[in-house]
Parts: sequence; structure tokens; C-alpha cells
Amino acid sequence: MSNVRSAPVYSFPMTRRSPGRDRSEIDAVAALLGAQMPLFVIENVGPLRRVRLAWVTAADDAAQSFLLEFAPRPPAPFVVQPDPERPFVRAARRTRRGAMTHRLHRDAGFTFRVLHRYGARCAISGIPVKEVLDAAHVIPVADGGPDDERNGLLLSATLHRAFDAGLWALNPATRAIELDPRVRPDDLRLASLQLRPDAPYPHEDALTWRYQQFRHEAQSVAETPCPAVSL
Repeated sequence: MSNVRSAPVYSFPMTRRSPGRDRSEIDAVAALLGAQMPLFVIENVGPLRRVRLAWVTAADDAAQSFLLEFAPRPPAPFVVQPDPERPFVRAARRTRRGAMTHRLHRDAGFTFRVLHRYGARCAISGIPVKEVLDAAHVIPVADGGPDDERNGLLLSATLHRAFDAGLWALNPATRAIELDPRVRPDDLRLASLQLRPDAPYPHEDALTWRYQQFRHEAQSVAETPCPAVSL
């Protein structure tokens, strides 16, 4: 394995090789999970390349990915699909030191679970190209949002950026996408104002929090007077 950067989510190979070779490689790497055998990850291919010891902690066809962990000994397997009825903790406890030290591992797990939850396709457009997909937090990390997959949406990069900019939100009552009045569906290439039919919705608490922020920001913009212009 090569060209793996700091985030230990490794996409399944999708090449133009003869049929079955990609699947054979996927099965071989997945077998390391059950056997608790490590693999070596090559970073920075070239004269200054770095080789790291890694373990496969999850392999998931829905996410089309492996989850790796860099550790000297075998870590516990990663739970891809936790109990959906477990309590939803709206505010995650994050110290600055803890966030800096452990953010990589948590973010990788969050991304992996969101990829699984949405089948590695954008929750709105259905785009299946993982290179342009982001696992977005509904309640942002900066506001204490948890790394819980029910606080996540898998979005194309454009929709993620618009989401973070407060240009749209999901109405928790109607489950419809509402847009900032300054934005039209065509501006974001939206063919529908709904999640795709088979996409799960984030947790109700997360949707409600985000929608309230969206409405508050929209109201603030509407109430801001236009600057006076002297002729």
C-alpha cells in the first residue's frame, strides 16, 4: 500500500486491471483483520519515504474502505455500526490538547462510519466519487458537535462548503432542504430539495440545532439595514 497520508482511511482499489484482481486485493487486506496481522504503509513515496506499521481495524463494502490504525500492537476492532438507539450526546467534551492529540483517530472513525451510513455516495446528489465527498458535521466541531455518525452527512465538496457557510439546512419538521434567500437551487446544482430516497437523516437533535442556527442567521441578514448611499 502506498500514497496513504495521515488519515488512516484507505479506499478500496478501483482500477482497470483484469476482473477479480481488485477484489482479490480487497479480500487479502480484509483477511488481515481477522488474522490480527499488520501491514506496512508507505508514505511519501520517493527517497524520503516513510514506512509505518499499521493494523486493519475495519473493512466495509458499503464504505468501500478500510480503516487503519498505526500502533505497535493489535488494537481492538472498530465497530462500524454502533447501536442506533444509543443516547445522542449533543455536546462532545473536547479539550484543546485532547482535540489536537486525538483528532486524527476520531475524525477517521467518524468519516468511516459516515461513509458506511451513506454507502459512499453524496446524501443529496448521489455522487459516488469518494475523492469529492466529505463527511460533514451537522453540529460543527467548533460548537462541540460529536463525532457521532448520526451527526454527519456525506456531501460533495461544493454542498459541504455551502452547508458550512449557512447557505442551506434541512428542516427537521418537513425534512426538506431550505436555502438562503440569496441562493437558488441551480446555483448549487440541486436537482432536488430532499435527501436521496435511501439516505438516512441525521439525528433529530442535530438537525434541530443546525436549523435553528440557519434560521437565526437568515433573520440577522434580513434585519441588517443596507448601507446608505449618497449621490
